[in-house]
Amino acid sequence: MKAGIGTADITPDTGAHTSLYIGYRITEIVTPLRLKVCLLQDDGGEKAAIVSVETMCLYERVIDDIRSRIAEAAGMAKSRIFLNATHTHSSPYLNRSVQEYLQPSGLQFLDADYYAKVLSAAERAAREALSGLTDVRIKRSSAPVSGVACNRRVKLPDGTIGTRYGRGVSAELRALPDGLIDPDVYCVWFVDDREKVVGSLLHYACHATSYNRYDHISWDYPGYAAADVERELGGTCLFLQGCAGNISPGKYTVGEPLDDCIRLGRRVAEAAVSSYADARYAKGDGLLVECGKLPAELRILHTKEALEKMLGEEIAKFRKERELHPQRYGGADIVSLAARIGLVERYPGLRMPAEAAAVKIADVLLVFLPGEMFIESALALKKRFPETDALIMAYGDASLEYIPTREAFNEKGGYETCEEWCFSAPGNAEALESLAGGMMEKIICG
Repeated sequence: MKAGIGTADITPDTGAHTSLYIGYRITEIVTPLRLKVCLLQDDGGEKAAIVSVETMCLYERVIDDIRSRIAEAAGMAKSRIFLNATHTHSSPYLNRSVQEYLQPSGLQFLDADYYAKVLSAAERAAREALSGLTDVRIKRSSAPVSGVACNRRVKLPDGTIGTRYGRGVSAELRALPDGLIDPDVYCVWFVDDREKVVGSLLHYACHATSYNRYDHISWDYPGYAAADVERELGGTCLFLQGCAGNISPGKYTVGEPLDDCIRLGRRVAEAAVSSYADARYAKGDGLLVECGKLPAELRILHTKEALEKMLGEEIAKFRKERELHPQRYGGADIVSLAARIGLVERYPGLRMPAEAAAVKIADVLLVFLPGEMFIESALALKKRFPETDALIMAYGDASLEYIPTREAFNEKGGYETCEEWCFSAPGNAEALESLAGGMMEKIICG
């Protein structure tokens, strides 16, 4: 097996537009943002690429654009390129389709030159990865992490669901137990013939909202975790975000934002680094890939005409509020409405293709899922295939936004099932879990 890793900078400039809020500008760069490509090649010359992007979310057209650049640069098929967003909220919002839809209204959250920078970075990182392909052996390890993740959906005494967001959680909600999480960090290590770590994959499931300043740029705790691993063990580390749709750091963000994300990142890194002493070599050296799609049902609760009327009203309201309070965050509802209109236009039957994939590197199994999947989906797949100890990522194509379980839809309240940011109908999570399970079974037996 050969592996090569390339890294490119995707840090925007101060003064550029930021996040999903309209018209706001970046005032401070706290850390850089990076795009990393891990290129794998088996003995038969077949390639696959794993891409980590330090951004909030990735969307259908964005993913296709990045894949195209990497495929051309690395000489490989687009279908074998798998993207994952770290989900840091302190980053630009890469939804090209929605920005283009809002452009005639003079509303801006994504700069064209920044988007071009991201695509150029993907190409550069892919070329670096290709030029650095070298023989490696693969090791894997895992370890529990304490004091980072909690389940953010908390059942209150009246039966409703309270939300532990990334910051500002009440003392009452912080005092409650972590709830259902996946406590472990999962690590894949690429080592050369001298046992030197040349690269690694670091997988953990928790929202990257421990910094959470929308006018600042920060790689949040995932970036600090990866940087600490790189410093202590060497090589380039890709952080791969898990099924964190209902997982938050909010129970543990008790200090200043920068202190919190450094501390939480350090906790993840310490667990990863400590696990390396017990890392075992993976068996075999093959590279297998299975990809699949299903027609996911869209949960759009208004007609296109109604959404357009709501959008016009929201734009007028936003402009009036900005005249009175020019420094106040706003416009997220505009982005949500424009996103839903775009989905209805592209998929008038309210069915859109949702993509999943399974990648087997030696005996290490990685699963890639779309949107903001819940931790229940990942844990169910792990329970079904306990012998694989699979790494199960979400945050591929986020066009469906939150993808809650059926049980979550039946609960009363909770942010993740609100129509503004949940475009996925009940049943999609279970269907994607079934699709991924079928691919896992096929790839394990293959």
